[in-house]
Amino acid sequence: DELSGLILGLNQYKGNKGSDRQHILELFNAKSWKVDRKGTGSRYIPNTGASIIGGMPPNVMQKVFDQASFDDGFLPRFLPIHSGDKPPKFSRECIQTVDLEYWNNILESCYQIDLVKGGDDFVTPIILALDADTLDSFEAFYNEYMDISPLVSSRMQVFIPKLITYCLRFALSLHVLESFSEQKEVDRHVNKKTMDN
Repeated sequence: DELSGLILGLNQYKGNKGSDRQHILELFNAKSWKVDRKGTGSRYIPNTGASIIGGMPPNVMQKVFDQASFDDGFLPRFLPIHSGDKPPKFSRECIQTVDLEYWNNILESCYQIDLVKGGDDFVTPIILALDADTLDSFEAFYNEYMDISPLVSSRMQVFIPKLITYCLRFALSLHVLESFSEQKEVDRHVNKKTMDN
C-alpha cells in the first residue's frame, strides 16, 4: 500500500538505532542474514531477497527520500514511476483470464528451474554467460554511463551503479520471458538482442 509508511517506520522501535533500514538495503543483493533474537536465539537465512512495490504521493517523496537516502544508496534501489498528472478515467476493462493464465504459467515455469543447494543450504547461483557480441553491447552501455558519471551531481552519481545492475537484471528477466514464449528451456547464454532490448 503506502510505501512511505514502511520506509518512515524503519528503525523506529529502537530509537533510530535499529538495523531495519540496513536489512532493506541488503535485500537488494540477496545476501545471507543472521538474525539474533533474545528469546529464540540466532537464525541463519542463507538466501534473502524481496520485491517491494508500493505507492506514494509525489509531495511525500522529499520527506521519505531525504539526503540520507542518497548517501546510503537507499533511493537508487527503487524504480520510481510517475503515472502522470491526468485524472484517471473509469474503465470497464479488466484483466482477461487468458492473460492471467499466461502470467501464472510464466511463474510456474520459473518455479521449475532447478535450484542447487550447497551443504550450508545456500542456493548456488545459476551463472549466465554473455557471448562476445553481448559482452560488447553491455560494455558499451557500461562505459557510456561511467563516462557520464563525473559530469553529473553527486546526487545523480549514486544512481549509475544501480542502473548498471538493473540493466543486467532486466536482461535476465527478458531472457527468461523469451525462453518461456519460445517454449524452450532457459539457455545459459544471453544473446545480444536481449541485452540491447
